[in-house]
Amino acid sequence: MTPFTPCTDSTNGSLPPPPVSLVKRAFLAAALLLALGVPSPAPGAAPPPPTDPSSPAAVDPSLCAASVHGWVARAGTEIAVPASAIACTGDRVRIRLTPTGAPPFDVDMAPATPRAFRTEGRWGLSPLLEVSDFRTTPLPRQHAFDAFCTWVAAHPDDITTGARATPSFLRSALPPIAHHAWRAPWALLLALLALLALFALAFRARRPSPSSDASLAPSPAPSPPALSSPPSPASAPPRAPLRTAAALFALALALRCVLGLWGPLHVNGQGGLWVLAATVDPSELQHYGSGYVELFSLVPAFGASGDLTLFALNTALGALSPVLLWALALRLGLTPRRALVPAVLLAFDPISVLTAATESYFPPILTCALLGAWSWLSAAHAAERRRPLDIALWTLAAAGAAITAVRLHPAAWIPTALSTTWLLLGFSWLHPASPSALSALSAPPAPSPPSASPSAPSAPPTRPPPRIAHHLGLIALLGAFTAATLWLTSGRAIVATLDAIHAGHLSRVDLGPAALWQHHRWPTWALLLLLSLLVRPRRLVPMLWLYTAADILLRRVYGQSALWQQSFDRLYLWPLLLGLAAAHLSPAHRDSARTLLARLLPARLSPARLLRERLSPARARRLWRIGARTTALAAALAAAALAIAVTWRLREPRTTDAQEYHWTRQALAHVPPECRVLYVGIAGRRNEFLPTFVVPNRAPGASIRLDTRRPNLLGDVLGDAPGCVRYVRVALCGSAEGAPGCDAIERQLDLHLLERRDHTSVESYRGFSFGPDPHTAIFDVRGVRPSRP
Repeated sequence: MTPFTPCTDSTNGSLPPPPVSLVKRAFLAAALLLALGVPSPAPGAAPPPPTDPSSPAAVDPSLCAASVHGWVARAGTEIAVPASAIACTGDRVRIRLTPTGAPPFDVDMAPATPRAFRTEGRWGLSPLLEVSDFRTTPLPRQHAFDAFCTWVAAHPDDITTGARATPSFLRSALPPIAHHAWRAPWALLLALLALLALFALAFRARRPSPSSDASLAPSPAPSPPALSSPPSPASAPPRAPLRTAAALFALALALRCVLGLWGPLHVNGQGGLWVLAATVDPSELQHYGSGYVELFSLVPAFGASGDLTLFALNTALGALSPVLLWALALRLGLTPRRALVPAVLLAFDPISVLTAATESYFPPILTCALLGAWSWLSAAHAAERRRPLDIALWTLAAAGAAITAVRLHPAAWIPTALSTTWLLLGFSWLHPASPSALSALSAPPAPSPPSASPSAPSAPPTRPPPRIAHHLGLIALLGAFTAATLWLTSGRAIVATLDAIHAGHLSRVDLGPAALWQHHRWPTWALLLLLSLLVRPRRLVPMLWLYTAADILLRRVYGQSALWQQSFDRLYLWPLLLGLAAAHLSPAHRDSARTLLARLLPARLSPARLLRERLSPARARRLWRIGARTTALAAALAAAALAIAVTWRLREPRTTDAQEYHWTRQALAHVPPECRVLYVGIAGRRNEFLPTFVVPNRAPGASIRLDTRRPNLLGDVLGDAPGCVRYVRVALCGSAEGAPGCDAIERQLDLHLLERRDHTSVESYRGFSFGPDPHTAIFDVRGVRPSRP
């Protein structure tokens, strides 16, 4: 056996129970979620490996970089033998092959040495078996090993060991929980449990206590609340905010369901990749982590309708964004009417409406970012009011949103980090309470004299001045808790993605200084400067600049198409909507505006003067109010109609990738169950992922995706007796990059045309055209010709 170095790795009974019991229940439910998240053998899963010496040992696959998992999984798909990387150390990788008809076995792959069992290029491969002669092993093992060695020889540039990626000690220092394959979006469910506990506490606080019955103990009449103080939560109607939130959600959901794309959004034909990962094979997204598959864990249960289920769930998540933005605006102190402005704008936003019913990760990232910002701001408000229970629950909600977003995609890392800064906005750093408030807390308030004028408000009791050191300590504690939670639960996913970025499998961010001026023109800067002067509260101004700067620096990564880039902008530009709603004109500015209007409009044509001359003052004021409201309503309806018209216009024409996806989804669903599907998926920098999850045959190797960058001998790929095979000529074959490779493959096949569909040439990626005649065709493979490509 070739040696292998493993990796290191007493209240009254008449009163309701205290609120703390709710928190205990929430934490118990969270513990249950964690327990359910631990992977367990699925029904029908293979039993534990036997104890004979030739059986593979259990190792830790999480110590391998994401780039290693990617090429090993791709090799297993192409050779029709399931393969997985199970251990990595330095330049050595241990790969487990699971051939049909024989037990799994491991292969040691390292730089070639004289001791290697077989050498392919610069790599030495050795089967880890306790046998005297490999030729005595079962034939499926021999064929699987030969096929894997042939693949390694044909793909020398695709192989990496991850040795130069993130240092291994970072991966080995993480606890095992960080790489568990969770079966549900446990972090998001934990956040929802925390929110439910907070709502239960709020409703319990509004419910009258039995001890307040006047027949038992008469109490003095309460003094009226101060006019300058906001209404207390107990006095606010509990159902009005819920009705507003439900109406916003219903409006956003209806718009997204009716006007959404209901198809792939990713550029360069990669929309099918995310759909396949959610429906069939999670290993397709090895570079990005398991968050996407966790979030849409219900999708595989719907079979061939999995993509529609994915789009529907994404639509529901996107419809929550306006509701959360409205709640955040209320928490910032905006009036209810002003708080509706950014929420309604986001609900009608054409880009948000279009991209909701897709496989895109932008809607859930935006929802998690808004949930995190609202939770952190609410945690700061709870800290100002000395409510430790609320602080803990809001922190759990924020941490759950952060974990969910970070595990989705690297695009969520910056919005998640920025959402934590909203914690700073909730503290009264520059507005401490007055010294007289200290005595108001220690002594009961004196009754107001009967002769006091109701228009003279009395100062309500306030809390002592905040301590800066106390606030900073609390912020450090909450930040450390969130960072530790992220590291313990998602550290390995973050490190694996960093490995993929380092290896070049994902895009890198170029933070050149010229980026500030290259991607936004002067109107953006003019609006930002104007809002900086008009926004109230002033603490919102730094957020406007921070989010806009982040968007300017990062949006070039998503510049492959206008719609793709504008979808990315929505992660950062929502604070501008808050700024528009929070803009106020000072009295001096109002006087200047009136003076300017009076100079531009003759006095005899002033609407107010005409009303005063012809009507009584009371009737003139009433008609003025009616006219203003009617004008505002008409303007709002016109703006909504314009937004809907723009959204409808942007839906067409659809990209060639989307047209091909919809047609092949219907055509492949009628392929006979015994047939395999063959198509070209890679040509140069071009990609294509067909919706093969609808194919009835889901056996390993039933869907073969060819790479034209390497020689493809279809006699080796399909075997001597290929049986029933359907070849799909994708629209990619009409491009300059794909035509030579597709022609070389088709010359090896005896093809009979079954179906064909012509498409409109619409690029999803700038510069990636489909030629003058883009079309998709399905052929029946009658045989394999002996000629070589």
